[in-house]
Amino acid sequence: MIEDENANTVNSGMDNSFNWENKQAMKIKDTEEGLILCKLFENLLQFYELDYTLNVFVHEVNTASVIDYESSRILMSQKNRYQHGGQN
Repeated sequence: MIEDENANTVNSGMDNSFNWENKQAMKIKDTEEGLILCKLFENLLQFYELDYTLNVFVHEVNTASVIDYESSRILMSQKNRYQHGGQN
């Protein structure tokens, strides 16, 4: 009998996320410094036309959702104010 891996994880209460999601890597863009680093690295990969590596990196870190650095910086400052009890 062949067992369904997804059924086992749901029944056992285990995390049902995709196996290739790297949640630790996704956290790198949560800080302003991390976001700057991600964008610099993306630019480096684009400059040297490392398209395959760029494609993997963008999806691994999930920077495809980040439009540009300035927009991200504004969103992060709003998020930080909200987390620290600020109004706007």
